[in-house]
Amino acid sequence: MDILTNFDNQVFFSAASIWEVAIKYDLGKIDIEPHVLRKELLDNDFKELPIKR
Repeated sequence: MDILTNFDNQVFFSAASIWEVAIKYDLGKIDIEPHVLRKELLDNDFKELPIKR
């Protein structure tokens, strides 16, 4: 957790991870809404990695 809390580090997440959360949310396996998770990550300076072809 030191890596995540150290402000000298950049933390990234993948757009694909948000898709996975959306699937699990739709199946009722988790309670967090994907758009809320994405907003919280971005609000906390996590950087989103896009999906590229």
